[in-house]
Amino acid sequence: MIFWFLFVYALSVDIVDCNLKYQYDNYLIASAVDPDQTKSMVITKNGSIFSIEKLGLSFVVTEVVNNLTVDHPSFMCYEKNIFVCDSRNGNCYLIMTGSSDKLLTTETNITGLGESVIISGDYGIIGSIYEYYKGYSCGCVKVYGLNGVYVQTLWPLKPHDDMKFGQRLASNANFLAVGNGENTVDLFIYRNNKFEYHSTLTSPLTGIHDNFGSSISIFGYWIAVSSSLGNEFNGIVFLFKYNETIDTFEFYQQLTTPYDDVDWFASKFGESVQFFGTRLIISAPNLSFYGMDSVGSVIFFILDNNKFVPEKWVIPSLRKNSMQFGSIIQKQINTVFIFTNELKPKMCQFKNSLSETHEIIFKLSLNISESDNITSLFSQITFNVANSLSINKNKFA
Repeated sequence: MIFWFLFVYALSVDIVDCNLKYQYDNYLIASAVDPDQTKSMVITKNGSIFSIEKLGLSFVVTEVVNNLTVDHPSFMCYEKNIFVCDSRNGNCYLIMTGSSDKLLTTETNITGLGESVIISGDYGIIGSIYEYYKGYSCGCVKVYGLNGVYVQTLWPLKPHDDMKFGQRLASNANFLAVGNGENTVDLFIYRNNKFEYHSTLTSPLTGIHDNFGSSISIFGYWIAVSSSLGNEFNGIVFLFKYNETIDTFEFYQQLTTPYDDVDWFASKFGESVQFFGTRLIISAPNLSFYGMDSVGSVIFFILDNNKFVPEKWVIPSLRKNSMQFGSIIQKQINTVFIFTNELKPKMCQFKNSLSETHEIIFKLSLNISESDNITSLFSQITFNVANSLSINKNKFA
């Protein structure tokens, strides 16, 4: 087993060049990170969940549970538990790794349940995009306690068929953002021990309805909403900032593709967005360059003088057609994971240094059979950390 640790200093362009390989009998279909940052969890095609833990200079792979029925899963980890939902078969599992009862099926046979899952405060929140409401197949969002007990269902204000309410979710300790596949994002506020409708975000640009809400991230007073097909198919990300005086999120800034000498057309800039402290990480997984299609890249923006400005552009050193570097970005407290979408999926981990002058990077490569069809690999994975918000909770009491 060979692995490299590479220190990359803050330059305009960083090239990721590191490897750590494992062999699996079945290909990887989802991944999440536990909150104490000591383990990474992966699910394979046969329904096994493995933990990958660093011990000294080695990584130990342990099977946590097997034989889950999963096909298109989203999942999250909290404390010693793993919460898995699969939107194609409607199964949700609460895997309590610290107890003898490892498997608890919370709800089954609801197609579309678990299209996205997140943690918000003391709740696990699940998007169920094909639920019927008032005669329409519009979707809903279900709220559970972290023990798997049902708490609340959120419905769209103006339901209609094929709405897919709950397709995207993002949260902090006070606000829940729900993407609905209809180019709007509904905001709910946690107040009086429940989530209540607060407001709706739409594109600040007239006539821009190109996948607004394709990815959402919240940090402190900021909400980032992407339109990965907007800006003439180059992609665009909108930043909204909370105004306490009038209790609303106001449009603040738009981020477009940097580096004018790069052809960003159809790059899906904004396909995945994630706040990382004062940084905003934006992926462009379909970016083609060096004569190859959909290689992908990730751009780091940093908050400087109350504006987000480009800090660095990260590209993989080993470039392949359709690898889609940056197809999914996941955040932990001080770690962000970047995935590719190729037949041999890779995971890159970035850790902040105290000086913020460099990043420590390593890549985990999971080798799988190239004959397997994994077109939808990593297509819908979200992960949020509970209670990471800087807004004063008492403001909304």
